Amino acid sequence: MNAAVRQLDELGVAKAMAAGELPSPQRYANILLVALRISGTGSVYRSGANEYAWRDPKHYLSDEFLERCQGLPVVLEHPKGNVLNTEEFRERIIGTVAIPFVMGDEVWGVAKIYDMPAARMLETKKLSTSPAVVLGGVDDSKVKLSDGKELLIEGKPMLLDHLAIVPLGTWDKGGPPKGVNSTYADNARSLSMQIAELKRRMPAQNDAVTREIVARDVARYAPLAQALGDSEGTPHLLGGETLLDFRARLASKFQHLDSTYKTSNLLTIGDAAAMDMVVESIYSSAEKAMKRPSGALRSVTTVEHGARVERFYGDARYTWGMFQGDHVRYGRINRNPGPK
Repeated sequence: MNAAVRQLDELGVAKAMAAGELPSPQRYANILLVALRISGTGSVYRSGANEYAWRDPKHYLSDEFLERCQGLPVVLEHPKGNVLNTEEFRERIIGTVAIPFVMGDEVWGVAKIYDMPAARMLETKKLSTSPAVVLGGVDDSKVKLSDGKELLIEGKPMLLDHLAIVPLGTWDKGGPPKGVNSTYADNARSLSMQIAELKRRMPAQNDAVTREIVARDVARYAPLAQALGDSEGTPHLLGGETLLDFRARLASKFQHLDSTYKTSNLLTIGDAAAMDMVVESIYSSAEKAMKRPSGALRSVTTVEHGARVERFYGDARYTWGMFQGDHVRYGRINRNPGPK
C-alpha cells in the first residue's frame, strides 16, 4: 500500500480510483479495490443470440442507474438461468460494487473484492465483465434487418441482477477483454481454467471430515488465543480457502512459540499428514507456553464433557502484587502500658 493510499480509508481510495486519481487495482487491508465495467451503451452484436442490440444511453448514463449499481454483486461467470438464487449467490459471490461512475459511454464501478484467489486472478489475468440485465419487455422492440438478423431495441431494464467476471464480454465488441481495469493483467490462462482451480481450492461445505478437522482445530485454537491474547473471534473457513490453508492460518498465530517450525512457511505444506504433524507440534508448544507460571493471570474457558470450565494460568504474585503494600515489621504490642 503506497503512501497516498495509506492516508485514505477504503471509501476515499475507491473515490480516487473512480476519479482517475489512483490506478486500478489497489490492495487495501483485506480487500482488492478494482474498476469493473458494468455496462456499455449503444449498438452491440450478441453472437449467442445471433442478434444486434441497441442499449439506449439515457437508461444507463444517469444518476438513477448509478444508484441501482450500488452494492451490485460481483460473481464468477453467470449462473444457470442468468439470475442469482441462494445457492448460486453462495457459490459465486466474490465482492460487490461500491462506487459506480460513468466513463465515456459506459458505466463502470469500483468493486470491493473479498475473495483473495479471485482477487489475484483479477490482478494478473486479462478478463472482462458481463452484466445480468433483465428487460421488462414493455418498451422493448425488434426490427428485422436486411441480412436476416434482428435488432433488439432495449427499453429501460427491469432488473440489474449481478455483474459477472467472464473471459470476454459482449461489450468488448469483438476486441480483447477490457472489462477489468487492471494495469498488471496478462492473458496467461483462460477464465474457465481459473474458475476450475478456484472450485478445486474451495472447501467441501458438506464434507463431514472437513467439518470435523475444522472443529478440532478451532477447539484447540480458541483457548490458546484467549490465553495468549490473540483472539479475533471464532475462526472459520473463508471463501476460496482450502482446509490446509485454514489450518496453516490458525497455527501460524502460535508458530513463533515452536522451536522446530517457528520460521517455516506453513502455506507451502501440501500434504495432510505433514500438516497434522506440524500443527500438533505448534499447538503443543503453545499449550506449554499458556500453562507457564509467568505473567498476569489469564482466564481460559473450555467446554469439557458438555460443561464450561474456567481455569487461570500465569503468576498469581504478578497479578496481586500491585495490591500489596510494602512489608512493615512491628515489635511486640504492649496491651498494658501501665501508669503514665
